[in-house]
Amino acid sequence: MSAAYERDGYRLMRNAASSSRLVTHDHYIWKQVCGFDIHPQIAPPVDQTLRVADVGTGTSIWMVDVKQKYPDLQIDGFDVSISQCPPVEFLPEGCSVHELDMLKAVPEKFEGIYDVVNLRLMMAAIKDDNPVPLLKNLITMLKPGGYLQWQEINPSTITVVSAKPALDRTIMDAILQNIHEWNFAKWVPHLSEICAQNGLPDSTTHRYPVPPEYRVAWCQTQLGAYEEISFMSMDNSSPNAKGSRFRHVLDKAYDELTKGVTLQHTLEVTTARKPA
Repeated sequence: MSAAYERDGYRLMRNAASSSRLVTHDHYIWKQVCGFDIHPQIAPPVDQTLRVADVGTGTSIWMVDVKQKYPDLQIDGFDVSISQCPPVEFLPEGCSVHELDMLKAVPEKFEGIYDVVNLRLMMAAIKDDNPVPLLKNLITMLKPGGYLQWQEINPSTITVVSAKPALDRTIMDAILQNIHEWNFAKWVPHLSEICAQNGLPDSTTHRYPVPPEYRVAWCQTQLGAYEEISFMSMDNSSPNAKGSRFRHVLDKAYDELTKGVTLQHTLEVTTARKPA
């Protein structure tokens, strides 16, 4: 395991290739599949001045995109590391970034001030497969009547899909088995109920299967993420260690992908409202 993973528990990398994956694939394909940055049920009027938090901001690309449609919003980005964020001088006016471990107590100055709190793909940062400590901090940040938008992949819905029935899918099946053996993010399909149990009774999960035209591109970015996981949180102590073996499988998976064998994902967006 890497020193960075042991320090903050984040399973992915924070380098140029990882940042590019987050921007070009994770963000833009996610937006194309779902059709929004802020779910229509909770989206503010375009000309309204509100305060928004982007938790796990990563490269800050969500903030940048949101400001194109909602120029009057004030958006604060938070991450345990802001090494992938642009300098504040390069961000749109009204955007800021803050280095903050969201699994620890929220500083008083950020309590109860946000109309919308957004986060996406935080499963790699959740400890002990328990989202409740993070959820409670998110609720603390919301104003009464404010909205939470939590976007995740549900690992339990991942399947192998082939463009043609006769295609060999041996490697993708093996990767899917590995994903199931990781046995993490079991909370994702229950996120709406978890919100309701922790003070957000008005919560709904919206599901968006990745359509055929985006399956290959989305699978590419997920294979890239799995490669990062193999370096960060698997044993790499020898050429025969688990991380090394898993990367060998991933190399073969790209061959199957080019022929039309993909991992099919469903993107899930849970929205919830803090009681007024």
